[in-house]
Amino acid sequence: MPFVWDENYRLGIPEIDRQHQTLLLLLTKAFDFYSQQLSVPPTPALRQRALKDLAGLRECARAHFATEEELMGRFDYPHLARHVQEHGKFLALADQLEAEIAAAPNLRANAWIDLMLHWYDSHVQDLDREMGQFLREKADTHVIVPPTVSGG
Repeated sequence: MPFVWDENYRLGIPEIDRQHQTLLLLLTKAFDFYSQQLSVPPTPALRQRALKDLAGLRECARAHFATEEELMGRFDYPHLARHVQEHGKFLALADQLEAEIAAAPNLRANAWIDLMLHWYDSHVQDLDREMGQFLREKADTHVIVPPTVSGG
């Protein structure tokens, strides 16, 4: 497993931390599965599994991004636009990878997982950490309650 949840990922906002743990678990399970498939030639069934896994990750991320974006908006986070733009880049990357996996029968099904893991690590360690610090400071005078988000 390339990345394991530890205190370096914790932002101190329980709902965001829980969602980050879920995303990391999905990524590491996929990494473990596809790492075991490296010696297997790409098959239609394996490509379909990769497309399904990628779609599931994208939907989980979309729900998570909605939570973060609602909290940032509610507390007037000054870097909201930049953060939303980065979320959009992740979703665009997922769309691009999905198209590549669907179009290239010889593409290894695991081609997407490393890109997603590195995006996750960089995003949580940098932008989300900065956002988390801002939201925790706001929590001194407000109660941070997760919004109701459907589909997650």
